[in-house]
Amino acid sequence: MLVKLTADQIANMWDILKFGIENSLPPIAGEGPDKINKIFEALLSGGYDCWLGYEKDEENCKLKLGHMVVTTINKDNASDTNNFLIYTMYGFRPMSDDEWLGGYMTLAKYAKAKGCNRMIAYSNEPRVLDIVDKIGGDRSYSFISYSLNKNFG
Repeated sequence: MLVKLTADQIANMWDILKFGIENSLPPIAGEGPDKINKIFEALLSGGYDCWLGYEKDEENCKLKLGHMVVTTINKDNASDTNNFLIYTMYGFRPMSDDEWLGGYMTLAKYAKAKGCNRMIAYSNEPRVLDIVDKIGGDRSYSFISYSLNKNFG
């Protein structure tokens, strides 16, 4: 099950969420010294959302943490459309196809309700790319990144 966290839940769980974010940031995040703090602020202010996937361990009456996803809605002014951006995602343990697909469906329904036309993401993880293929996603484009902090000499 995938649930959207409240600001209080994000603040209370920040250590584990921060770990997941730090280990899955896309290259667009840059290298600023306070990028994690800025992400934290965006999550608390509602500019970004954090989702947590878990399953119930009936035997031990506990919740098993599965994965976390950080999302935001990006407006493409040129086409006047909204895209639901999966900014980062992190798996705390291996997940079944059913868990992946259940999380995808939750996010897709939310994104559609928010007026988004597409769900977009960055990933180089083979498992994520495999799931994209299974759900009929398009991964034909390549993300291109070049640091402008390099010397041009």
